[in-house]
Amino acid sequence: MTMTKQTVLPIQLTDPSTFDNFLPDRNHQTLSTLKDFVESQSEVRICYLWGSMGTGKTHLLMASCKLIPDSVYLPLMDLQLEPANLDEVANIELICIDDIHSVAAQPSWESALFALFEKIQTNKNFLVVSSRFPASEMRFGLKDLVNRFQGRQILKLNPLSNQALSLLLNFRAAKRGLTLDESVIQFILRRYSRDVHSLMRLLVRLDDLTMQTHRRVTIPLLKRLDEFKS
Repeated sequence: MTMTKQTVLPIQLTDPSTFDNFLPDRNHQTLSTLKDFVESQSEVRICYLWGSMGTGKTHLLMASCKLIPDSVYLPLMDLQLEPANLDEVANIELICIDDIHSVAAQPSWESALFALFEKIQTNKNFLVVSSRFPASEMRFGLKDLVNRFQGRQILKLNPLSNQALSLLLNFRAAKRGLTLDESVIQFILRRYSRDVHSLMRLLVRLDDLTMQTHRRVTIPLLKRLDEFKS
């Protein structure tokens, strides 16, 4: 549970994301640094985590919240959230804000973010934000927002390697009772989007199709899945 008793927001953490079940691959240092930032209460108050879609940013923000009882997770792509919600959470020990790029060039959100950063410095609590882009490429109208990020703790998540994606596909497929041959996995990695979100959605579709057809996962079945999509 991540909502504190004085804050009521429409976001609940139900995803089993933890630091222990995150597949680090080429991100060992980022994983270690972020965990230290959350647990050790360093002098730096703001951490900027960035990486392309599907690299695990949401997973790590949710995992961070699970380490600190007085924490809140805010996905800015959630249409229920409003800029005023940032003021509501300003006193919480750990604030994790996902997809900050989604509110760039929106004056009301930018003003609310700037105000939150100022309060973080006064309250001495901690903020972790995620974005698909490095801070220098964020298209904020308020240039001071970029300055607030630069010089802070900046962490990058690298995309998973082929080997790591293969392990992940095997693990998540097995959880669904699916068996993926190596040839099937390599076909998936060559043909489909390699971000984790897209691959997990593919497994859901494969699971549905195997239940409908009573067939194991093969390359012909994957091609049939493409036909259904088109």
